[in-house]
Amino acid sequence: MPLPLDVYTNFDMMFYFFIAFAIILIIVLLIYAIGKGLAPNNPTKQKRTTYACGESVPGVKTQFHSHLLRYAVYFTIFDIIAFMLATSMGIIGWVVVIYILIGFFAILTLRK
Repeated sequence: MPLPLDVYTNFDMMFYFFIAFAIILIIVLLIYAIGKGLAPNNPTKQKRTTYACGESVPGVKTQFHSHLLRYAVYFTIFDIIAFMLATSMGIIGWVVVIYILIGFFAILTLRK
């Protein structure tokens, strides 16, 4: 038999949650505004140049190997599927099954 739900207690908890969230958001925005106002802002040409380890480095184009990106996407898909299975508490629900199917369809789509 499920426990009776007190609707007013849940509304009170939600109200306090939103009040706490609003207060935290206001404090964070105040801290950000104060920090932005106090921080020095005098960019010069020398500050905007590329700099590494005490030496000026000319801007060089680097080549990006996109074939490694495919393995990163595969790892991410399998990692999320494994997380969904691990957190399903032994009960394979429809959400987990649908997500596994979407993951395998994504892998089939990525495969060339």
